[in-house]
Amino acid sequence: MGVPGVLLRLGGARGPGRRGGPGGLAPLIRPPPGALGGGGSRHGRVAGWRGERPVRLLPDGGRAAGQGGTPHGGPRPARRHAGGSGGRGLAASPRGDGARRDPAGELGVRGPSRARPPAWFATPPPALPVIVMLAGVPGGPSDWTRAGSADRTADAFAAGHGGRAPILVMADPMGSFTGDTECVDSTRFGRAEDYLLTDVPAFVRQRFGASAAPGSLAVAGLSAGGYCALMLSLRHGDVFPTFADYSGTSQPTLDAPGDALRDLFDGDRQAFDAHDPTVLLRTNRYPGLAGWFEVGEQDEQFRADVHRVAEEALRSGMATCVRTRPGGHDFAFWADAFRDSLPWLSARLGLTPVPPEAADVCAPAGA
Repeated sequence: MGVPGVLLRLGGARGPGRRGGPGGLAPLIRPPPGALGGGGSRHGRVAGWRGERPVRLLPDGGRAAGQGGTPHGGPRPARRHAGGSGGRGLAASPRGDGARRDPAGELGVRGPSRARPPAWFATPPPALPVIVMLAGVPGGPSDWTRAGSADRTADAFAAGHGGRAPILVMADPMGSFTGDTECVDSTRFGRAEDYLLTDVPAFVRQRFGASAAPGSLAVAGLSAGGYCALMLSLRHGDVFPTFADYSGTSQPTLDAPGDALRDLFDGDRQAFDAHDPTVLLRTNRYPGLAGWFEVGEQDEQFRADVHRVAEEALRSGMATCVRTRPGGHDFAFWADAFRDSLPWLSARLGLTPVPPEAADVCAPAGA
């Protein structure tokens, strides 16, 4: 049995006057169906399918879907162990539907149907790598699943790789649908950069036992989120040595009447330049980083910028992948871009082999 990927969404970036960690976890925790050989799963439960009978495995101690909830009004998030943090796997317990969980984690049901939970519930559970995913402006974390099909992409990837896929974390550094922090710390909008570098990785590792090994974090973003992914990797390659930039801007940018230099950096040109990828790539070497750049052929506003930044990245010594495919600056394109890059991202995270198709679009470090 393979290891399932997990999809979750973190909300509540550090906004103006706000300190501390993410404001909450929207409980979208989704082991892909490939981990159970075709069964579906949604919202903190795992559903196995054998023949014509669905069998639900509830890792939260048997609470059925719709009972109880979270402070956010959503379904109860899954836990690794039925008995809480001190539990060991799925302990034997009777269920009202006639099913019984045995200590090995197998759920028996009256009749011929049986299902075994994925290796996510093993003892000890696997420490999976993480991809932090960033949306654009306007937008929010749920864009990646509602319009970008990231959950379906992860499901299909896991199904094709023995149930193995990275944890996908939809973080919210912008704080609101129209907010634009550009993922930097500022006196006006709060500590968005620190939230992504410190709070999000710590939360995912503590809550889900994600891998803390070097190189186990990647960051990917679209449009403004693409700029964020690139900038974070250039500035903090020890945290995010791998990134994917889909149609990203090349510099800190706010829509008019906003002004990034004024509103994000209080007029400090040195601070602006320290977050400007075009400056960083010209003045530094990045042989330890790897980036995936993808932009649409019809994206007239961003295509030239993305290609120029990708060329500068390659000259800086970075391992660089560049792909242009038909499409514009929209979610139809970004859904395809994430699907294109996920095999490469997973390989960089050490989870799956390098895909053969990467040779067509990727140049090694120092090329």
